[in-house]
Amino acid sequence: WYQRRVRAIIEILAHRSNVQRQQICITYRKIYQKDLLEELKSCLNGDFQDAVEAMVTDPVLFDVQLLHRALFELLTIDGELLAEIVCSRTNVQLMAIQEKYAEVYGDPGEKTETGQPLTLYKDIEKIFMESRLMSDRENAVEFVKKVLEDAYHREWSPKMSPSDRDEQSQW
Repeated sequence: WYQRRVRAIIEILAHRSNVQRQQICITYRKIYQKDLLEELKSCLNGDFQDAVEAMVTDPVLFDVQLLHRALFELLTIDGELLAEIVCSRTNVQLMAIQEKYAEVYGDPGEKTETGQPLTLYKDIEKIFMESRLMSDRENAVEFVKKVLEDAYHREWSPKMSPSDRDEQSQW
């Protein structure tokens, strides 16, 4: 039963473009008044569930969720993930991600909902704006890492003990 369901999901989703998968989700909601992703998540688990979720999520929203996770939900800032997203997207994609990020997570005010300082959001804006102007991917990745490292040390290192700082010197 489970294997047949998995095969059917793979057959349908893996052989469609992202636009077609998004249309499938919209049509499913119209017909059944249910969210296809939630229905799929209820019968899947593990890495396959994560892969299906990635396949049926709007790509810009997926990038926004990854960026937010890389910045605020992991124990340390995931500079590699952030650099990968920022440096592998076109300027048009980066602008869409920036707009969607503001739409989904809103204006943070003085502090974010997780208590992170507003200055980190300004660092993110700096990354988006300046990395778009860089034509060399390697320089852009180094720029992203440098901005994040500076932000990390500015925001968190002063609050750490010297021994913790030594252990966390390279996040």
